Amino acid sequence: MSSIHGEGEYRYEVINGWAKVPPEMAWREVGAVAVDSQDNVYVFNRGPHPMLVFDREGNFLRSWGESTFARAHGAHYAPDDTLYLTDDGKLILSWGGPGTLPGEFNIPHNICCDADG
Repeated sequence: MSSIHGEGEYRYEVINGWAKVPPEMAWREVGAVAVDSQDNVYVFNRGPHPMLVFDREGNFLRSWGESTFARAHGAHYAPDDTLYLTDDGKLILSWGGPGTLPGEFNIPHNICCDADG
């Protein structure tokens, strides 16, 4: 069974059973889904195989990330096809944050925000 969601150009069909997960694999709570430039679908989940990759028809291609990710949270494909993932594991790199400027690492925000100076 399927259903249509969204409006205008952003309408999507939900198709139950789309992902053909091999019987020996399991996925649990899905933290995020990302799609690359080849329309492969990356399902970042909290199961024993954290990243499950499918083609656009839902055929299983591969899995990876076993013993690497603690708890899946986010996935994003950048325009250059770089895949960014977030989880509850060890912090590797951080950008920005309170008191920093975009694109600058750990530089305090000392710029006056008043239009008069």
